Amino acid sequence: PCSVHDAEQVNASIKARPRDATVRRVRPRSHPPCSVHDAAMAEDVQEYAFLWGAQVRLPCDMPDDILRDAIDSVRAELDACEDFEGAGGNAVVERIKRKFDDKWHPNWHVVIGRSYGSFVTHETRKFVSFKIYDKAVMMYKA
Repeated sequence: PCSVHDAEQVNASIKARPRDATVRRVRPRSHPPCSVHDAAMAEDVQEYAFLWGAQVRLPCDMPDDILRDAIDSVRAELDACEDFEGAGGNAVVERIKRKFDDKWHPNWHVVIGRSYGSFVTHETRKFVSFKIYDKAVMMYKA
């Protein structure tokens, strides 16, 4: 079998996994460009999901209760902050971090900005990246 069939078998097995499994779609490496396969793969791959009013980047490696708390906490803090770009931004991030350290045990990291790149090592099931309003948010526990 060619790499296209291998990728299709892997993607079929991914669809059969439980909802909370962290999965990533496989794109064939050695397959020449083909509009049929590219269109099929584009339909399968989802980069974001809209959950509780935020655009959550997939795959999301966080349980739903912590994810919902993260989105609600960030939304509440951003709504209460009048000047995020000034001195208020650091205070917002610090309050969210302290809340998560108290509620979900220590060593949380919170990043909020407009645009940034990252590569982090985190505990299993303790990472999320989402967009809310015009801000990109990344939270993880290390």
